Amino acid sequence: MIIKSIVLFFCVSVSVLAQEILATVKVDASRVQNLEKQIFDDMEQNIKQFLNNRKWTNDKFTQAEKIKMNVDISFLSQEGIGKYKGTIQIKSSRPIYNAGYETILFNHLDKEFNIEYQQYQTIEFNDNTFTNHLSSILAFYTYLVLAMDYDSFGKMGGNVFLEKAQLVLSNANGQKESAWENLAGSNSRYWLFENLNSPQFKDFREATYVYHRLGFDSMTKNVKENLLEDSRGKMLDALDLVKKCFDTRPNSALLRTFFNTKENEFVQVFSEATTREKIKIYELLKTMNPTNLDKYEKLK
Repeated sequence: MIIKSIVLFFCVSVSVLAQEILATVKVDASRVQNLEKQIFDDMEQNIKQFLNNRKWTNDKFTQAEKIKMNVDISFLSQEGIGKYKGTIQIKSSRPIYNAGYETILFNHLDKEFNIEYQQYQTIEFNDNTFTNHLSSILAFYTYLVLAMDYDSFGKMGGNVFLEKAQLVLSNANGQKESAWENLAGSNSRYWLFENLNSPQFKDFREATYVYHRLGFDSMTKNVKENLLEDSRGKMLDALDLVKKCFDTRPNSALLRTFFNTKENEFVQVFSEATTREKIKIYELLKTMNPTNLDKYEKLK
C-alpha cells in the first residue's frame, strides 16, 4: 500500500479500488462569439473522462484516497477552425488526517492554454510521444499534482511523477508554443517544472512534507493533547526551508504559485498562534511574499 494509504487510511478497510484522480472540469467559452456551445460541453466531458478514467500510477487507490483536482478552462478567442486560446487553472487538494479538512496543495493559473479541438475528438496521450497540446497540458499538470501530493506524504515521494512530467515537457518542446520553452522570467510550464525538479528547490520539496505531514497531519492529535505549538512549529520549520529557496531564487515561478496557494491558509492556521509564532511567520511572509502583506497584517 502506498505511503498515503498508510498515513491516512490505515484504520479503513480496503474497498473497491479506483483510479487516482477525482477531477471536476469546467469549460467556459462565453467570451468567444458565434460558437456552437455543444463543442465545449463535449470538451468538458471529454477532459473529465480523460483525467478520471486514465490510470496514472502503479499504486492502488480506494475511492476515499482519490486526489481531488479542479480544472477551470476559460477561452478568450478563436484563432481559426478548431483553434482556441484561453487560460487553464489547476487546483488540487489533499485531506488533513482525521480532521475533516482539506488543504490546497497546488493552485496555478496557466495563461497560455492554446489548443486545437474538434467536436467528438478523442483525447489521446502517450508518455513517449507528443500527440497534441491539449493532452500534453492535461498530463503535464496531472503529473505535477501527483508529484506534490506524494511529496506531502513522504520525503521526495513524487520523484517518479516529476520524471514523467519531464518526459511530457521534452516531447512538447519544439512545438512552437512558448509555455513549453525556456524563456527567461516566464511563469511558463517549463519554469514551473524546472523549479520543482531543480536541486536548488530540494528544500522546498522537503518543506512540502514537513508542513503537511509533520505539521498539519498532527494537528488533530495535538489539539487533544494541548500541543498545537508542536504542529505550528513544524509548519514554521517548513517555511524556514522555503526561505532557503527564496534566498537563492526569490522570483521563481514555483514560489509565486506556492504563496498564491497558501496565503489564506497561513492566516487561518496562525490566527490563534502565540505572539512569538505570529511574529516569526509575519516576518517570514513579509520578506518572501510582500504582495500579500495586507492579508498578513492580521497576524501582526
